[in-house]
Amino acid sequence: MFTIQLRNLPVETYMAIKAAAKVSKRSMTREALVLIEKGLEISNYKPQTKAEAFARLKELSVENPVEGGLKQILNYIQEDRAR
Repeated sequence: MFTIQLRNLPVETYMAIKAAAKVSKRSMTREALVLIEKGLEISNYKPQTKAEAFARLKELSVENPVEGGLKQILNYIQEDRAR
C-alpha cells in the first residue's frame, strides 16, 4: 500500500469529507479513499446487499480463520465503526 498526504485542503472539502464519514460510519481516511475510488471509477469488490457482504465475510473467515470466527470479525467491524 502507498500513502498520500494532502496539504492546503480547503475547509469546505475537509468538512464535507468529515460529514460524509460520519454518515457512512467510516474514518475520514477511509471515506476519502472511497471518494477517490468513486471519482476515478476504480472498481473493487463492493457487495450490493448486506447479505452479500456477510456471505463474503463468511468465505474470508473460512479462507483465513480468525480466532472466534465470524462473530469475532463482526465484533471487530462494530468496534471500528464505534471509533
